[in-house]
Amino acid sequence: MSEDVSPETQACDRFDQYYQAGNAPWEIDQVQPELRALAEAEAIVGDVLDMGCGSGENSVYLAERGHMLWGIDISPVAIAKAQAKAKERHVDATFITGSALELEVLGEGFHTVIDFAMFHVLDDAQRQIYLKGLHHVMFPNSRLYLLCFSELEPEGWGPRRVQKSEIRHLFTAQNGFKVKDIKPARYLLKERPEGVQAWLAKIICIEN
Repeated sequence: MSEDVSPETQACDRFDQYYQAGNAPWEIDQVQPELRALAEAEAIVGDVLDMGCGSGENSVYLAERGHMLWGIDISPVAIAKAQAKAKERHVDATFITGSALELEVLGEGFHTVIDFAMFHVLDDAQRQIYLKGLHHVMFPNSRLYLLCFSELEPEGWGPRRVQKSEIRHLFTAQNGFKVKDIKPARYLLKERPEGVQAWLAKIICIEN
């Protein structure tokens, strides 16, 4: 690959290849159980943004439950699959090809944002951009549900592990957020149907 190709383009191409081949490890053809539990507990409220929505399984599920749903993903192939899935299941949902680090282009605000396994691919500099983007799409008291790999999951494969302390250090009042809860969770993968160890954080936007 040419050296002048941007990291974003490289990432997009890599994810497109996963989706075209049908071997994306995070595509499990079912709703993540942690999200289903939140929805059934009525913890998902109002209009929802799904960041890194992939082929839209979580998004379409929430749209079926009556939420106004927008999904964003860097992969055009994933977005095309999400749009087809929504059409097949007769639900209204808006899917946009774009970077979750450029949320200001959406021009919309949401009561709930879900990030199920995107945050843990970000480096430190990208995390700061991520925070700024959230303020473009969240209201005061909007909630973010963040599911990411935990440092308790052994290293040697997969994305960056995230420590609970890192989440608390990033989502501070100084940055306009309050961490309400972080609990151990499981994130299911195609080849690990039992799930890997993860953190599920509930984070509130406290200013905008």
